Amino acid sequence: MPTQLKYKLDVKRGNVNIFSVAVHSWIIQDGNYGDFAVGDEAEFALEFSENTLRPSASKETLARHLGHGVYEVCAQVLFADAKAWVIDFGLCAFREATPPEFAVPGTWVEGKLLVGIDPYFYMEYLYKLPGMPYLFYNWHVASIMRNDTPWLVEVNANGGKTFSRDEAKETWNNVARTEAWNHDTSYVLTVERRDV
Repeated sequence: MPTQLKYKLDVKRGNVNIFSVAVHSWIIQDGNYGDFAVGDEAEFALEFSENTLRPSASKETLARHLGHGVYEVCAQVLFADAKAWVIDFGLCAFREATPPEFAVPGTWVEGKLLVGIDPYFYMEYLYKLPGMPYLFYNWHVASIMRNDTPWLVEVNANGGKTFSRDEAKETWNNVARTEAWNHDTSYVLTVERRDV
């Protein structure tokens, strides 16, 4: 059973001070960030993925935390380019992908998405796109949870293996720091904004 966070992580009308963001071990292993520890100060942009965004009739900024970095959002599209797009749900986040046709700057979208730390796309090259907003935020790491859900292994007829998490045994544990080189897993950081 997932550990409950002690922070209120819902966002309304752009008042965002505490947020939950996902980070996978490979992002740290790539060398763009060191391991994170509770109490650290860090600067990074936010990426959204695994989205189900669709046009929205609502024009009220909202980010309701559903757990482990997944949010139900209502957001305004700020930027759209063939390579990436940016939405504002109280914080701004990008997605490195061709935006859907309905994602035109000024329009509103809603749906579920996973919010994570920019792997490197924004910091290395997307920031150079003409008109791309400045997306870096300064954060204080308040807590860290590690996904310790057991792995299931399936072997196909050719001997190839497929790994997936055993959702029936979902387990998240509070830890003092990430250990990307010892645990090939995902983490969720509860972070507090320092640039407000």
